[in-house]
This record gives sequence, structure tokens and C-alpha cells, in this order.
Amino acid sequence: MSKRGSRCDAIGDKLANVESRTASDAKEVITVDELAALLRVDRKSAYQLVAKGQVPGIRRIGRAIRIHRATVLAWLATGLASSGSAQ
Repeated sequence: MSKRGSRCDAIGDKLANVESRTASDAKEVITVDELAALLRVDRKSAYQLVAKGQVPGIRRIGRAIRIHRATVLAWLATGLASSGSAQ
């Protein structure tokens, strides 16, 4: 096999690896709409919680808001809200 063919194969393998990691990582980060569904609240309420800083794991990327899903699930599992009210 030529050196060029081998190099192209290596690049293809790296690209496939990145694509597979991206697909698996995609579920680790959710949108505010997905947060609303997870919390079973309406979209407006989810945005209000985010704006007040009451949900952990929030990252802003430009105007987009992304939330680390595992952090939210751990927060829900503890049963502690940042406002201190337990239900």
C-alpha cells in the first residue's frame, strides 16, 4: 500500500472515532426544551429556572444554552433544590 493510502486510512479511522464519540456524547448534553421534558415543566418554567441559576450544569455557548444531563440527574436524585425547599 502506498504511503498516501495508508495516511488516508489513518485519517478516516480518526474521523470515524470522532464521529462515534460525538454521537455518544450527544446524549450527555441537553437543551432547555429537553430539560423541560425531563423536569416535566413547561418550556417557560425551564427557562426561568435557568435564568435564576437554579439548575446545575448550565453552559452558555454564544446564545445557546446547553445543560449537562448527568449533573441534572444527580441534582434531582439528591432531592435538593438550590432554593432549599424539599418536596
